[in-house]
Amino acid sequence: MLATVGLVGCQDPALDDPMGLDALEIKVSVEDAARLGREGKYTEATEALRPHASVPSPPTNVLALYGSALMQNQRPSLGVWALARAAERPDAGPQIRPAYLRALISGGDSLAAVDAATRYLEASPDDEQILDLRSQAYASSFQYENALADLEILADENPDVPILVERTLNLLIQIEEWDGARERIAELREMLAKDGVSQEARTSFCATAAQFEQQRGDFELAETELRKCLEQHPGDLTLVGAMTELLDATDRVDEATRMMADLVEEHPKRQGLVTGYAERLVALGRRDEAEQLLLDAVEAAPHVNLWLALANLRLEGEDLEGTVVAMDRAVEAAIGVPVSDPALDWGRLLPESRFGIGDVYVRAGRFERAAPLIASLREDEPAMALLLDGRIELQQGDPAAALERFQEAFRTYPSNAGARYLAGRAAVELGEFDLALEYYQDALRADPTGTDAGFVLPQMLAAEGRLTWALDALVFRFARDAERNPRVMRMLARLGAASAYHEYAETMRATLAELDVAWAGIALADQARDISIVAGRKSAIEYLERSDRLEAPTHYEAFSAWYRMKALDGAEALAEADARLERWVAANPEVAGVQMVLGRALFAKDELEGARAAYERALELNPTLHSAHHEYGRVLAKLGRVDAALAAFDRSTELAPYEAEAAYEAAKTLVEADRYDEAAERVRALLIPHPWHGQAALLMVDIARAQGRAGDDEAYAMARRADRYHQNAGPRGHFEFARAAMARGEWDAALAAYEAAIEKGYEVLDSRYGRIRALVELGRGGEAVPELQALLQLEEFPARVEAEALLETLRAQEEG
Repeated sequence: MLATVGLVGCQDPALDDPMGLDALEIKVSVEDAARLGREGKYTEATEALRPHASVPSPPTNVLALYGSALMQNQRPSLGVWALARAAERPDAGPQIRPAYLRALISGGDSLAAVDAATRYLEASPDDEQILDLRSQAYASSFQYENALADLEILADENPDVPILVERTLNLLIQIEEWDGARERIAELREMLAKDGVSQEARTSFCATAAQFEQQRGDFELAETELRKCLEQHPGDLTLVGAMTELLDATDRVDEATRMMADLVEEHPKRQGLVTGYAERLVALGRRDEAEQLLLDAVEAAPHVNLWLALANLRLEGEDLEGTVVAMDRAVEAAIGVPVSDPALDWGRLLPESRFGIGDVYVRAGRFERAAPLIASLREDEPAMALLLDGRIELQQGDPAAALERFQEAFRTYPSNAGARYLAGRAAVELGEFDLALEYYQDALRADPTGTDAGFVLPQMLAAEGRLTWALDALVFRFARDAERNPRVMRMLARLGAASAYHEYAETMRATLAELDVAWAGIALADQARDISIVAGRKSAIEYLERSDRLEAPTHYEAFSAWYRMKALDGAEALAEADARLERWVAANPEVAGVQMVLGRALFAKDELEGARAAYERALELNPTLHSAHHEYGRVLAKLGRVDAALAAFDRSTELAPYEAEAAYEAAKTLVEADRYDEAAERVRALLIPHPWHGQAALLMVDIARAQGRAGDDEAYAMARRADRYHQNAGPRGHFEFARAAMARGEWDAALAAYEAAIEKGYEVLDSRYGRIRALVELGRGGEAVPELQALLQLEEFPARVEAEALLETLRAQEEG
């Protein structure tokens, strides 16, 4: 999934090697280039400095300026290279080494930053700036105690500096020093009560303090703190965000929504409130209301940002024509000329903006509208024009032509993350899986969080069984994301456990539990599942029962895991689990997650009407729970309410597009209802963002078989995909592809699939016999005979008559 559209921001045209190239023509002086950087014109500054940096031995100040400009253009790898060369020179100025350390930290190489900072401190032990950066580097590499030690030295030398106290507070939270954290909160409160402190600092602290109490489970105290602050600063976006998060966490979704509505009514010109409320309405499934809200807002104040918000809302809702209309109005608001005006000079917009607008037109199928934009880019940024050409080819269903265009563009624009991501998609559609991995990897390196490559690549590798590679890819993304994304942390823990790095997985889950209370129960449940796999279900149950948070309503996933495992221990244990569940539900009747767990228990017993009622209550309490919509859809599907089930699955996917299972369940439901054409379209759509989903590929094989086209190219391609992503597809992935390959006379491919199944111990007798038949077709009957003889010695071998006939044929051939 690519980033949303916009008219602002820019990206440096990529360079293969900014230093050591043949000298380029210098057109702008170093002084003027530096001025461009100070004015925030980083693209222009980079281009102006590039010729200065291309000489054999650039001056130190040029390296420093060029490296800083590259960093500002989101090019950390090249920026670090330039700054590293500058930092090691004897004439390096006082700010070059700090700039180099910041580049290492932001580029994700925090351990290198720690080493460099330590080396600098040995020479200058009193350099507080370097000490501060080493603390940040320690924190980025999860060495929280070391980070705290450096920060406390700084705080002692610089008392009454709020930011140092706040950072100390955050580190104390990370190492679970709650008493020390509360002391820092009190200290900050006193500091911020003084005259001269900005409103921004006060509201930021208030939100932080409230979230601290929320994480500790004291929702009442957190709410009291926030309401006091909101009385003083009504409508402050930071405080509003913290309050809605708290109300949502306690299933007071309607109250949070009413609060947002009231604030928008009181402050209709605050764009942040308006767009935030619109986003909330979308999350609640009230997209039409969100659109009307934004339409009313742009009518009152036709600001470019509001038009862009409307364009993005429509884009996410796949209203591409509506997106085009809103984008046109955004352009008009930005430059004062309607798009329909033939005199419009697209060159007035940044190339990046033109590229984004052109992409919207292409996705909407408005190729004639995209043409003048592409023409303007062909003059200014030919690589961008080629990327849009490739986008058109991909949109028109020609991935081979698209890939050719992308590859041509990459010669001069190699690090465009979005284009590399699309090239990966094209390669998957062509069955070029290794090439797709390369492009997704390139997209991840170019911009770790700019596309979904950081999620797709690890899942592709994991589905192939390359778990360590998958873990490395996800660690790369995680290390380069300033936000500790809970979803990434959960995936890291899962991959760690699957790779037998159990301590790593447990540590990651402990960090996740402290980071976000909403994920604490999930972390506990995931850890219990791994304990069950490694040490048995009894140990997992004991682990959960040792937690003092097992029955906390916020930890409903942990209770659900306990109930599920307990219920498997026989009738007596099930009765005990049911009794505890009944008491828990009675104690927490207004908690959506609790109702969802009740629904799961009833569904497992096939009490479908009771399960339906429980899920409906859960969704009434909190309509933003994507898993509740998904599971509700399963109940409805089993009740035979197919269309209602599809709506529930679709709502789940809308809320959590990064999850594949609801979309997969929707396709399965359609197959079970014999609605094969609809199911096929859904599988094709699912496999675009989730190319690794081997089960979906097998479902398409089933659809093709039901439609009488089992041997067509699509069915074969899907079987091949299932074989590749066998960890998701399961044993059947190998067998379906082996059979499809045999039917096409592709004996080597069939042999490889059967051998892969044998290696994993899948249906060994069938796999061995399949391998024998492939060997025979390859003319290697001599190898097949002894294996066939050995197979016939096994009483449990089912295909005895056919195998004996094959053996006779092979012997006759040998004798002949």
